[in-house]
Amino acid sequence: GAKGHQVQRWRKGIAMAAPTEDELEDFIKDNNVDSRAASDLRECNGEVQRKVIARGDLSSARNPSAALLARIRDARNSGSAPVSRGHHAGGSTPELEEF
Repeated sequence: GAKGHQVQRWRKGIAMAAPTEDELEDFIKDNNVDSRAASDLRECNGEVQRKVIARGDLSSARNPSAALLARIRDARNSGSAPVSRGHHAGGSTPELEEF
């Protein structure tokens, strides 16, 4: 956007800080992802968002939205928190409630 060059934002010091709302919206807009993928990314915690954005743009992907969802899944899986099969990490899984 017109906010000047933000190329320097990937300095190591802020590598895992949550991206700003502007960064998030720019990433979504620049990569033409669909609304479902965009809302999934917005719902992620800051660390997951940062990991996804840090991997660069999705312009080389045939399906940017699917690529974004895969990155979100990868970022969640590489995190320390256990990943639930539910839509939201941290939600209880149906299997566990059976017992």
